[in-house]
Amino acid sequence: MNKQLRRRVAGLLLLFLLAAACQPGTGQVRDQVEEIVREVEEDYVPDGRLELFQVEVGEGLELEGVTTLAAARDALLRRLDSLGLGEGVTDRITLLPDPALGDTTWALVRVSVSNLRTRPGHSQELTSQVLMGTPLRVLMKEGSWWRIRTPEGYIAWVDAGAVHPLDRDGLDRWNRGERTMFAGDFGLLVESPSSVSVSTSVVSDISLGGIVQPVERAGDRVRVRLPDGRAGWLPADNLVPLGDLPSARAPDGLPPAASLIALARTFMGRPYLWGGTSAHGVDCSGFMKTVFYRHGVVLSRDANQQVLHGREISFAEGWQGLMPGDLLFFGRAATEERNERVSHVGLYMGQGRFIHSAGSPARVTVNSLVESDPDYDEGLREILLHVRRIGEVDGEAGPWSVANHPWY
Repeated sequence: MNKQLRRRVAGLLLLFLLAAACQPGTGQVRDQVEEIVREVEEDYVPDGRLELFQVEVGEGLELEGVTTLAAARDALLRRLDSLGLGEGVTDRITLLPDPALGDTTWALVRVSVSNLRTRPGHSQELTSQVLMGTPLRVLMKEGSWWRIRTPEGYIAWVDAGAVHPLDRDGLDRWNRGERTMFAGDFGLLVESPSSVSVSTSVVSDISLGGIVQPVERAGDRVRVRLPDGRAGWLPADNLVPLGDLPSARAPDGLPPAASLIALARTFMGRPYLWGGTSAHGVDCSGFMKTVFYRHGVVLSRDANQQVLHGREISFAEGWQGLMPGDLLFFGRAATEERNERVSHVGLYMGQGRFIHSAGSPARVTVNSLVESDPDYDEGLREILLHVRRIGEVDGEAGPWSVANHPWY
């Protein structure tokens, strides 16, 4: 091939590559689309635990993925059109709940405690737990796992076998029935009120905070129905009607601090469990969540979400301005180079002392903000960031009462 011919071939190849780069789905156009997708996610989903916008640019500029926000999907398509990039784009974004679920977009937890995972699969990270009778919004299905939203808005994956699927009418029928919360630590539902051999008559276990429906009473025992229709007997003194929970009785919807602290103290020595929100084991925010839930109040799941509840209380002059029942938040203070990071929470008990579930010593324990106290924790005192006092429920940022929550 002579030099002139090689130049001609090279020129034709360059023209071909330039033309290809201008076609949808390649080169700069694809990069622009991907950048706009990232911008929309940043604008609409500041907290991926509460909303989803998981969209990828596939072959031929196909937008593939899922979102819980129709507004985010619509904004993406508008931005692409305004820049002249809409032509050739195929919208394959699924708005959750997935239409393939039909009307079955609700569920009730049917086991005493169900683990929630960051991804589908029992080997995936434990991110939270939900208790028997908790209503869930079903968003999508993947194999034997369902992606769900909890009453406080937290999104995670649950084994489908741990929940009882329902449509909205089915959930409303359950909610219209009389319901009661299990107030003991742990219990066993048995087949008969006079069961002699527990080992052969157990229907299910149940733990603190589980919600069931009472059916009949025989002496000091009550027959209750589980969300999936199974039934068994429990001691009557372990059951509290939802309408009798402290938050339902209090004028402001808040449980008394003394009751919160008394329950929290019964957790002393129980193991720290990352993702735990039950009497079997708790992490720091899961501990607060469990204690408040037993009192009919739904807190957000994580410490850096719970810090948005209530109002700020100054501790500039020490702990004297704090009140029992306040929430203490610890973490990394903001600097010019990095943002604040709230990573731990505890319940203030008074006299400078607080109770919390600590990763070290890996159990629920009591510490103090007072140097002269033998339980003083200098490390935590140095990273105390906020004190928040919850003065109301059912505000936009939470917490929310079980009595008024639309899912209950």
